Amino acid sequence: MMRTLRKKMSLFLWFAAIAFILFIFLQWGMNVSGRKNGAKIANIIAKVNGISIPTQIYRQKENEILNRVRDSQNLNYITPLTRRIAEENAFNELTQDAILKNMMRKNHISVSENEIKEIIKNSPPPEIMNDSTMYTNGKFDPQKYLQVLLNPANRYWLYEHEKQIRQTYPYQKLNLLYGAGLKITQLEVLKFYQEESLKVRVRYIPFRIEDYLNSINVTENDLRDYYAVHKEEYQTKRGAKLKAISFEVKSTLTDEMEAKREIDDIYNLYNSGMNFDTLAVTYSQDGETNKNGGDLGYVKKGDLPEEMEKVIFSLKKGEVSKPFKSSFGWEIVKVKDVKKNQRKVSRILIKILPGYETISSVRTKVDNFIKQAKDEGFTNTAKAFSRTVTEVTLYKDNQDVVPKLGKIIGVSNYFFSHNIKENTIAGPFVGYDDNLYVFLLENYIEPRTKTIDEIKETLTDKVKREKALDIAKEDAQKCFEEIKNGKSLGSAASNFGKKIITTKFFSMKDFIIGVPYYSEFYGLAFTLKEGDIGLTNTKKGAFIIQVIKRKDISKDKFKTAAGPIIVNLFRTKKNIILSYWYKKMRDDSKLKDYRYQIGIY
Repeated sequence: MMRTLRKKMSLFLWFAAIAFILFIFLQWGMNVSGRKNGAKIANIIAKVNGISIPTQIYRQKENEILNRVRDSQNLNYITPLTRRIAEENAFNELTQDAILKNMMRKNHISVSENEIKEIIKNSPPPEIMNDSTMYTNGKFDPQKYLQVLLNPANRYWLYEHEKQIRQTYPYQKLNLLYGAGLKITQLEVLKFYQEESLKVRVRYIPFRIEDYLNSINVTENDLRDYYAVHKEEYQTKRGAKLKAISFEVKSTLTDEMEAKREIDDIYNLYNSGMNFDTLAVTYSQDGETNKNGGDLGYVKKGDLPEEMEKVIFSLKKGEVSKPFKSSFGWEIVKVKDVKKNQRKVSRILIKILPGYETISSVRTKVDNFIKQAKDEGFTNTAKAFSRTVTEVTLYKDNQDVVPKLGKIIGVSNYFFSHNIKENTIAGPFVGYDDNLYVFLLENYIEPRTKTIDEIKETLTDKVKREKALDIAKEDAQKCFEEIKNGKSLGSAASNFGKKIITTKFFSMKDFIIGVPYYSEFYGLAFTLKEGDIGLTNTKKGAFIIQVIKRKDISKDKFKTAAGPIIVNLFRTKKNIILSYWYKKMRDDSKLKDYRYQIGIY
């Protein structure tokens, strides 16, 4: 039992340790300060508020993440993009953990020996609470738990449990500290319930901007007037003029043959008597289904790519296909059940991915390019390597989205958080297309206001939409006046070339096609009484609305629902408060990033 317990505990320890950090930080950036020229800190990956993070610890964290990816998808090789994302996550976890620990020190948050003893004694961990052997007559037995704690054979497990409490309990205290004093009012609960439970059915006449755009003319004076009012909206942040070349990382014929050999080996194991589900768990590289024996559920024609459907719908119940190639890779499928036009399917997938030699070969080309470009020039070397040079201007507020190229991890951080000299050649950067990129920094562009000529197309569209909205509002007002003077909704709509649209019942949180979500349309629809007609303006047009039917809230149902709503609102409100606090911590923190010194951009 304790062997299983230790295995479960290891998983619990990992998730508990990082849950607090991952909840808030992994999607955020940081206030990153530049490096000093000539700094020799290759053994340090970063400094957070003066606290050093060793490169060795960073590599350990990166390997932990990569191992989880490998294990979850049964991968033999890791693509450049997957590795780069793991590097980024490892860096974020460590730097953000340093920020939180710094806040614990400032708030004198720690855990005492007595607190640890009380937690161990009175708060059994989940793997204990979920163990059926710890129950007597259907109830958790504290005496059995006490026996586990006192048993010398469980000394190692108890040591790990105590160690985990020391690591995670301070985070819980920090969480509680900044969520203290939070209250949920009765009005907030009622508002939440109304937004989900109150429903109306309406018919409406739309006067949308799009209906008027083709009739709008825009003059040069219109553009100048609009630009004069909205000039501040077209100010840019600091920019960088870059030249870029890319090296495609794609699987080779050798990689495909390796995947084919692997799927053939799995097929032979199945034919020798091994269970299909077991093989899927052990070998399938579909991370979404492999832990469930490759179960895809019931599928019908049109749900999957044609090459898969052709194989699946040729099989009878219980039959397993021979290996075949799909758009996902090499596959084996099993039909477990047949229901009319549906098949219950399980799959084993082996992806065709670039192997170690393929990736190494591309990286060698990149290294050779960079070395030669530093001697012979970026453009000349690009010609020698048969590479197309792409000229782009990257602005700080673009984040990592590079015009013409797409999202490339770390490029914005590198060029705008460090004092990079002009004509510096840097790379390889990893793109979301899995390709490797090398950049030449030509020069920086200081913040400025874009000229009318630069944004003429954008300005024209803005002016047209503004004029169209004004006309839509005028028409809607005229139509509404006709209705108030006795015309029917249908007759008034026809006079303006409009058609009445009738909705199904919807709540304040439901989406209505063609209507701005959570806009003034909703506000009017839920305040009108049955049969009443009203007019409202939104950013996408004007709408005349008549309420056909209301489904008001039930007081009895509200009483039943109030408890769960309070819990949900408390959690949401707490997360908002914590998010604000964490953002402030992040913005106030100083991070020196030295990853470029070990070739991570």
